[in-house]
Amino acid sequence: DPFATGVIVSPDRRHVAQRIKTADGWCMFYDNVPGPVFDSIDFDGAEFSPTSDHFAYVGQKKGDSNIVFDQKIYRVYSFATRFVGFSPNGKRFVYYAFPSHGNGHDNILVIDDQFGDPYQGVGDFRWSPDCMHYIFGAKKDGKWYAVVDGKRESKGFDQFNNCGFTPDSKHFYYSARLARKIVEVVDGQVQIGAVQNSYYSTNGLNCADVMKDENGWVIRYQGRDTPRLDQVVRVSVSPHGEHFAYGTYDEESRRSCFGEDFASPSVVAGDVIKMVWSSSGNSLGYVLLSHDPETKLQTMHAVVNGVSGPPRNSIAQLTLSSNGEHYAYWAYSLGGKGNLGIDGVEFGPYIAVPIAHMLQSEICINSPNLLSAIAVKDRQLLRIDADLGRLKLPQHLTTQP
Repeated sequence: DPFATGVIVSPDRRHVAQRIKTADGWCMFYDNVPGPVFDSIDFDGAEFSPTSDHFAYVGQKKGDSNIVFDQKIYRVYSFATRFVGFSPNGKRFVYYAFPSHGNGHDNILVIDDQFGDPYQGVGDFRWSPDCMHYIFGAKKDGKWYAVVDGKRESKGFDQFNNCGFTPDSKHFYYSARLARKIVEVVDGQVQIGAVQNSYYSTNGLNCADVMKDENGWVIRYQGRDTPRLDQVVRVSVSPHGEHFAYGTYDEESRRSCFGEDFASPSVVAGDVIKMVWSSSGNSLGYVLLSHDPETKLQTMHAVVNGVSGPPRNSIAQLTLSSNGEHYAYWAYSLGGKGNLGIDGVEFGPYIAVPIAHMLQSEICINSPNLLSAIAVKDRQLLRIDADLGRLKLPQHLTTQP
């Protein structure tokens, strides 16, 4: 009997592809319509275009490698191939080819059906935002080079990563290592300063590099630099890479600062110890830690979209809704009890401190407006539910054992 061994869904959630094992071999079903039968199918390389208009994968049969587009065999090769992906507009494509030349240079990128030069290895590949250009890393004679629109750069490095284009598609950049020094390269020119740390977006396609030279620190993102900074304390990139944020310290004023994107950082009332983005990337929350010089006590503030909440002894599990319109957190006081903070309004007390560390990760905003959390009150384990769209009075926060 046929059985499915993998499922992939299109970005618009309207199409489904399944790899099915049949009596005759392996077959990819697209919206329940079967494609060609193969001896094996590279399901990990199967991919929908970002526009959901096309679907591609590689199937092997009798030693040949078959490139399949939209359920039709597009190309057949006597050597191994692997599909890489579509351009953002879905109109261009790229895949690996591995013909054996006998000299170790058997990695080729095929872009729009055009075979490139053979290399020992091929690294990161990125399209420009306008889909007119591309860049990838290629290894030749033990060194890594940037290849831009099919042309290999003259300078080789020991390592290559984090390549891409500026938002206007006019400039390319990448990080590279030469001996023990990590450098940033823009339009083929090595930039002054060494990369100290790199911070990636959740999708892994965008990276903020923290760089230092004799004049101070900068954060380089998509080929642009922030203003000069005295220190860089913490960096975070939004899930899809549209924005980044950071904490810093101004030595002249001896104050902590917070910055977003390329604007000059502003002074804040404490050290930025955690940053949280909404899944859409349009909202940002962070936690500030400050110390009272007289009482020697620490306080924390939750700040969401620039609005600060009340000071608390401790704040844990700051969580934002997917659309960034709501947020929640656990707030603890010196008395050891915890309140559930929702959109700046706190409910409780609920949780004793010893139990909080086991349960504080249980805040969950399941949809833009529905929150659930686990808490303890009067020695009873409770589930808290709230409709954030109408949460104005305490009775709209419901609990059940």
